[in-house]
Amino acid sequence: MVSGGTRAQDAVDYVAGLVAAGMDVARLNLSHARGVRDYLAGRAPDYGREMASMQAVRRVAETAGRERHVGILLDLQGVKIRLTLPEGQPPGGVRVAAGDEFALRLTMDPGPGDLSCDASPAMLEAVRTAVAGRGSIEVAFGDGDTVLVCDRVDGDTAVLHASRPGILRSRKRVAFRDVDHPEEPPLPLRDRVDLAALALPCVLRGEADFIALSATRSVEDIRALRRFGRAAIAFFRNGEEPADTENAELFRRLDALCPDLAARYAENPGRIRVIAKLETRAATRNLDGILAESHAIMVSRGDLGMQCPLEDVPRLQKDIVRRARLLGRPAIVTTQMLGSMEYASSPTRAEAADVFNAVLDGADALMLSAETALGTRPHAAVRMLRTIASAAVEWENQRRTGRGVQLDTLRQQIEALRAAQQRTPGWADVTDCLTLEAVRIAEGLGLDAIVAATRSGQTARHVARFDPLVPVVAIVPSGRTARQLALVGSVRAVVSPAEDAEQSLEEGLVRAVQAGLLPEGARVMIIAAREDDPAGASTILSVRRVRVESA
Repeated sequence: MVSGGTRAQDAVDYVAGLVAAGMDVARLNLSHARGVRDYLAGRAPDYGREMASMQAVRRVAETAGRERHVGILLDLQGVKIRLTLPEGQPPGGVRVAAGDEFALRLTMDPGPGDLSCDASPAMLEAVRTAVAGRGSIEVAFGDGDTVLVCDRVDGDTAVLHASRPGILRSRKRVAFRDVDHPEEPPLPLRDRVDLAALALPCVLRGEADFIALSATRSVEDIRALRRFGRAAIAFFRNGEEPADTENAELFRRLDALCPDLAARYAENPGRIRVIAKLETRAATRNLDGILAESHAIMVSRGDLGMQCPLEDVPRLQKDIVRRARLLGRPAIVTTQMLGSMEYASSPTRAEAADVFNAVLDGADALMLSAETALGTRPHAAVRMLRTIASAAVEWENQRRTGRGVQLDTLRQQIEALRAAQQRTPGWADVTDCLTLEAVRIAEGLGLDAIVAATRSGQTARHVARFDPLVPVVAIVPSGRTARQLALVGSVRAVVSPAEDAEQSLEEGLVRAVQAGLLPEGARVMIIAAREDDPAGASTILSVRRVRVESA
C-alpha cells in the first residue's frame, strides 16, 4: 500500500504512526515545493522541508522492525496547472459562497498576496481567446468539486464568479474547461528545476527511490525525463554542456546558486525508476509504450475523470491495472480511496467496496492523499485502508478455483502483450515461462513460499503478477532494491549483500526466518539467475527446505 501526502512529514511521530499503520511507500508531492520560485527569484532552491521529510521516513524505517523497508516517491507536478493561495490563508483553504468574485493570476511568478495558478504564457493566451470567443468558460478546481465561471481576462488575471458554494485549496489542480490547450513540453521549467536540484541527486544517492511523472501522455514524455537525467548527470559529474540551450542555462545557474549540487551528483549510481501517472486521455491511447518504458504506473482516477466520461473511469482502471500486472509493472490506484476519512472517523460503504474491488482488479498499491495530508485522522485512514485491502486478499485466496485455467489464461495474455510490443523471443520470454512454472510448482506441491533471489527486483515482480497463493520473498543485494519492491503488494524483501550469489541466498534465507517471513523448516521454491545470466533473466528453479540452526 502507498500513503501519500504533504502534511508536516518531518514530524517523526507522524511518520512513525503512518508506518506502523501500514504505509510502505511515502509520497512527497513536489507541487508544494518552493524550489522553482526561489530559482526564478535568483535564490538557491530551498528543499529543506522535503529533505527533512525524507530523513524522517528513513529514520522511522530503521526502527520499524526487522526487514521493514519503506520507499520514498518524489512526485513531479508535470504539465498540470495548480492553484496557489495568498500567503497567510488557513490550511483548510478559502471557502467560496455563491456570488463571490475572485481575481486569479495566470503566472509562474505570483506575488505573496495573489490568488494564482502556474499557467504558461501560452495557456494564458488560450484562456483569453476562449473567453473572448464564447463569452465565458468554466474553471474547475481539484477533482471538479468546485467550479467557478470566468467571463473576463484583464492582462494576466482571470476574473472568476461563483454560482454555488465550494472551497479553494492550495496546490489543487486547475482545469479550464473547453479550452484548446497549447502543446506543452513534456518537462516544464518547474519539473526541470525540481529534477535537477532535488529529485535526481536524491534518487541517485538512494535518499529517494522513485520519481513519478505527472500527466504522462506518451512514451516520449518518459524518454524526455530520462534524457534530461542523463544530461544533468553528464553536466554535474563531468562538466559536459547539454546541446539544449535552455537546459544548459538551467544547469549553469543551478551550479552557481547551489555550490554543493555537483557533489550530490558525484555518488553513484542508481537507476532512475520512473512511475508514469496516467491522468490524461492520451495516456490511455498510448498505454503499451508507457508500460514498456516505465517502472510502474499510477491510475489517477480524479484527473482521468476530468478528461473522460465518469462511466469510463472504472473500465479504464481495470484494463490499465490488468495490462500493467501482466508485464510485471506495479500498479497504483489513487484518488478518493477513503475520501470521507479526510473529516470522518470511518469511510462510506461505497468507499470500502471501492478499495476492496481495486485489490481484486490486481492493484499492487493503493494511495491516500488528502486523507493523510489534510485529514484529522491520518493514521486511522491508513489502518482502515490496510484492513480492507487485507480482507480482499484473504477473500480472493479462499475463492480461487480452476487455478490451472487461470494461470494458462494469464500466460496467453502475457504472450499476446509481448507480441503487441513486437518483442522478439529472448530472455524476457524465458523469465516469463520460468516464473509461471515456479508458481505452478509451488502451489501444486503446497510449498510455504516462493523465494526470488534477484539483483534488480525484476524476477520478484514477474512472480508477483501471477498472484501466487503462497507468499513471495525476495532476497536482494541492497536496501534500495528492497524499498523499490515495497511498491509490489505481494512481495516482502530481505537484504543480503554478500558478493557470492550462493552465500547471498543462504544468508537471505536465515534473515527471512529471523524476520518471521519464513518458518523454520519451510519448503520453498527458489527462482534465481546464474552469474552469467543477463540482467532481468532467471534460469534456475529448485525446491528445498530451509534449515536455520540459530533460528
